[in-house]
Amino acid sequence: MSIAVQIIVGIIAILGALFFLTTGIAMNRAADAVTRANMGSPAIYVGFPLVACALLIADSALNGFSWAHFIEFLLITFLMPVGSSMGSMALGRSMMLAQVRMDPRTMREDLREGSQDVAGQDKNHQHTGHTVHAGHTDHHELVSPVLEETVPAVEKHHPHASKYDVSEEYQEYENEDLD
Repeated sequence: MSIAVQIIVGIIAILGALFFLTTGIAMNRAADAVTRANMGSPAIYVGFPLVACALLIADSALNGFSWAHFIEFLLITFLMPVGSSMGSMALGRSMMLAQVRMDPRTMREDLREGSQDVAGQDKNHQHTGHTVHAGHTDHHELVSPVLEETVPAVEKHHPHASKYDVSEEYQEYENEDLD
């Protein structure tokens, strides 16, 4: 394998590895499990294909091009995100059913019809351009519109949720700075 190919393979592999590194750091800094479960996208959709591409180039340079290896590359590149998406959905569902504590800044049920955004505006109507920044509002103003809609929805779909006190979930975050 020539020096130029080695450099190209190295750059591509290191770039892909950097996506894994930054994703790992971001997951470590995430406030709750739901956020962590959804943070794998950069590594899965960009980092993994880059590392696999580097391996395909290195293999082709050493052993010659192989259609079988190219098809394997395409399959793993396109099937890995499918498996990851299914895993994220399963993790999210199990966390919801297990009622894992979430950071109060995590928006829930934001795609549900009639839901409100952080400012209390109906998401199905046109916004006027006014925004609410975390530094200019009280912590409880940010959380309450979400809580008012989420708790009844959870109780409707999960009868065991009534034994769970939602206020307990937010006690550990009261003293944290939202910035």
